[in-house]
Amino acid sequence: MRGAEQLLVNLTGSFENQRRSNTNTIGLTSYEIGADAQLLVPRLITPPFDIRLVNSDFQPRTTFGPASGR
Repeated sequence: MRGAEQLLVNLTGSFENQRRSNTNTIGLTSYEIGADAQLLVPRLITPPFDIRLVNSDFQPRTTFGPASGR
């Protein structure tokens, strides 16, 4: 776009297997696979306005993607 953008991609995976000593019972097996992505843009994107803060100590950032606890 104009530079300094960041694309963050996270991949997750897990596997769990539980078995019992009794052979008549069935164990539990579970899988989890996931991915998410975020695009960080180092400026405010507020359509239809293009707000630019020149020489400011405040560095605005716009994030596109799933909400996070950051």
